[in-house]
Amino acid sequence: MYGQSSFLEGRNSLNHPELKHFGDVKGKDILHLQCHFGQDSLSLQRMGAQVTGLDFSSEAIAKAREFNKELNLNAQFVEANVMEAEQQVSGKFDWVFTSYGTIVWIPRLAHWAKNIAHFLKEGGEFLMVDFHPVMYMLDDDYSEFGYPYFTREEPFADNISETYTENKEGLSGTEYFWNHPTSSIFTALLNAGLELKAYEEFPYSCYKCFPHMEKISDEHYQFTKHKGNIPYMYLMRWQKKSL
Repeated sequence: MYGQSSFLEGRNSLNHPELKHFGDVKGKDILHLQCHFGQDSLSLQRMGAQVTGLDFSSEAIAKAREFNKELNLNAQFVEANVMEAEQQVSGKFDWVFTSYGTIVWIPRLAHWAKNIAHFLKEGGEFLMVDFHPVMYMLDDDYSEFGYPYFTREEPFADNISETYTENKEGLSGTEYFWNHPTSSIFTALLNAGLELKAYEEFPYSCYKCFPHMEKISDEHYQFTKHKGNIPYMYLMRWQKKSL
């Protein structure tokens, strides 16, 4: 799923939507929220940025630090809940970044958005690319609509027996998530004082991490049933206004 061997050999794990908007990051300070086990953080570090990655999973952060050392890079990794990032990370950043499967785990976005604004330098930018909320409306088989578009106070609950990676079997548990319509994301970030610079939607996914997907071109995947008739991902780029 993650192509770890090719990544360690030099492959950049970032996808074309975020690479297009990041451009040249040499010498930039970047805070990567919900960084998982660090591939994208370390890819940005390889591109010349100074990166701080944050995730609440102790195992993910341990693995990120292991790869950081193995690759002789100097990214920093912090184990913390994204909603408590202000208490764990100091300094201001040129970029704050979050990507692919992040805010569905966050019940309310106002504090999340204020955290992002807090960490940005004046003129700094927030880049977010994620799966579209329409995707999260699909049922467990991703064939029909099974969940509402709009946020509700209580999370949705799914019984799970596998993951989206190749190590699927032998798991059991309940997964809780919230679906945030784009209007809620816009409102939270606007109320935090950020200014929208770009918004894009994509009729494909860069990852084959859902059932019944087919490859339509390099790194582009669609559901066999839905084709390009639904949005799969979106990208937002925001800026903190200079005083």
